[in-house]
Amino acid sequence: MTMFKVNTGCREQEVCKLQWNWEIAVPELGTNVFLIPAGFGGRSARSGVKNRDERLVVMNDVAKSVIEKQRGKHPLYVFPFGKPDGEGNETTVRRMNDSAWKKARIGAAKKWQV
Repeated sequence: MTMFKVNTGCREQEVCKLQWNWEIAVPELGTNVFLIPAGFGGRSARSGVKNRDERLVVMNDVAKSVIEKQRGKHPLYVFPFGKPDGEGNETTVRRMNDSAWKKARIGAAKKWQV
């Protein structure tokens, strides 16, 4: 998720709630893009896409490789959480900088320390 975010410039909630049905093939260029709808809500109904316009997400090779690794894991969400909420609804990762992410980042940093 972090590599996708860094390589596309997407905001945190755009990445966390990215959906497969937003993906659009561009056969003339041999690639795909994501079109995040203007009405997308981020953490709250008032938040969402900046300027309330549709957002075109063009992917470089790194972002494309992240997407290809996610393909087939979930029918709706690109980055699913894996566990339904208390009411059985499908969920997504809520935040990219919570305690679990911080622990993972520390663990990854230890691997690369000299």
